[in-house]
This record gives sequence, structure tokens and C-alpha cells, in this order.
Amino acid sequence: MFIIDKRIFQIALDEALDNLARQKSIFEQSQNNFARVQDLKESGAISIEDFDSRKQQLESSRAGIASAEAQVAKARLDLEFSVVRAPISGRVGREMVNVG
Repeated sequence: MFIIDKRIFQIALDEALDNLARQKSIFEQSQNNFARVQDLKESGAISIEDFDSRKQQLESSRAGIASAEAQVAKARLDLEFSVVRAPISGRVGREMVNVG
């Protein structure tokens, strides 16, 4: 077994998880804002541009969550790859073996 220093990968995972939490918060706020303007649109109290802007913010924040989830998955995979296990038992070294 060969172990690479995990700290940098753990830090990247922590950052990705924090970013995901932030994106979820932004999405929740966008949902609330969009719900408010939906009611206003039905009554005609908001312009179409404002409605479309809020809808676009909602879709953008939804995409932000998907991107953040992908970053978390990548960071977890990188962390897993910091431990390399040999498929067979034996010794691992830096010597080059020529098979011929």
C-alpha cells in the first residue's frame, strides 16, 4: 500500500462541500424570490423582464448546485486515490524490473 498525503485532498473536499452548501442556500433564496414574483405576475404587478430575470436566477442557481455536486464527487474521488493498494501482496519499491 502506498499513501499520498491526504491533507490537500481533504481540504479540497471540505471546500467543495462548503461551496455546495453555499449553492444550496443561493438556490433556496432564488426559489423564494421566484415564488414571490409568480404571484405578482399573475396580478400584473411586475414586469415581464423582472419575472424573466428571477426565473433565470433560479435556473442559474439550480445549475450551480449541479456543478458544486460534481466538484464534491471529484474531490471525494481524489481523496480515495490518495491510497494506492497493490492488487497482489509483496513489496513495492522504486526499482525498475525489465521483463523480457
